[in-house]
Amino acid sequence: MDESQRGAPAPSREFTVDALQVKEIRKATGPAKSLLRALRNDPVHCIKALSDEDAVKAQ
Repeated sequence: MDESQRGAPAPSREFTVDALQVKEIRKATGPAKSLLRALRNDPVHCIKALSDEDAVKAQ
């Protein structure tokens, strides 16, 4: 049971990270980060703005 801490067993999973894929994912999640930040800062007004049908029609 102590093997993991001593480093004896082989890792159960190995991950490879492609830097270009990470860059593309970060670029694509920009709007999502902004939305999450807005929800965290002012959830009531943010949700109201997202659910306001008149605001959607105006765009």
